[in-house]
Amino acid sequence: MSFIEQIDPVGYSPTEHQVNFALCDMSQGRLASFGGNLIGPHCQYARTLPATFSIPPCEGLPDVSNRTQKIITDPCYWTPQLPYLYTFEGEMKLADGSEQSWSHTVGFRRWEVEGRNLRLERRRVVLRGVVVDESSVDLAAAHDAEVTLVVKEPSNSFLQQASECGVMVIADLYNVDTVLTPRLLSLAWHPSVALVLQNEIYGYLPPALIPGHRVHANAQLVPESIAHDWASVILVELNAGERPPAWLANTKKPVIVIRRGEDYADFTAARAACDRLQAELAPEFDLAGYFVTP
Repeated sequence: MSFIEQIDPVGYSPTEHQVNFALCDMSQGRLASFGGNLIGPHCQYARTLPATFSIPPCEGLPDVSNRTQKIITDPCYWTPQLPYLYTFEGEMKLADGSEQSWSHTVGFRRWEVEGRNLRLERRRVVLRGVVVDESSVDLAAAHDAEVTLVVKEPSNSFLQQASECGVMVIADLYNVDTVLTPRLLSLAWHPSVALVLQNEIYGYLPPALIPGHRVHANAQLVPESIAHDWASVILVELNAGERPPAWLANTKKPVIVIRRGEDYADFTAARAACDRLQAELAPEFDLAGYFVTP
């Protein structure tokens, strides 16, 4: 692809969101300028009155990230209950005088790590969910059951649908052989992406993404190494009947557990299994998330 598209939606203040758009020309000077409009919000669960925000044009330079930005006042923030989205309609002028257009959907979240907690809209969130293959997922059922999905290398089309439906996704990019930076840039467009699991951080990690590190409970872990690890969230895999190591109860980062060997008929049953796992591990562990998988 000649052009690499990038967006960094960053909270600017309690009532404003700054959106940074970048378009990197990888074709030695084909791009003369780019700009466009941001239109929204729209939400499949609520009626909205869309507004149009003009994105200032940016003159193009080859082989660099050509950036422009816009502050959105009083945006409607994305949540699973009300997944508000905006559409960026971009326009490119090329050096030969021709024009190209494209569109992307994007959402704004107030989603963050605070100490040992995950927070959405400044409220503590405890995730519950399952490990799935995207090809077999009923997103409407996942939304109704209020589960978060761990998906191996999720496609952009799946994440687009998850963003529209209001389903949070943990993108598992462990042991991915492809170059990660373009993939991470594409993930930042989707507000459904709650966490990104990686072996370690490779290249540029957009500010909208929270990195997670997956470990096994029976691994020889050193508490100090986890505390100073590059990841913001620790995901611990448990075998059937296994408990996390005791010292994880006092880790200064959010910890999510995945219990293997849990069968369930549907997402509602899976959610109930997550609740049982939470009750089983309490009161020793008060974690940021509880997941199950067969």
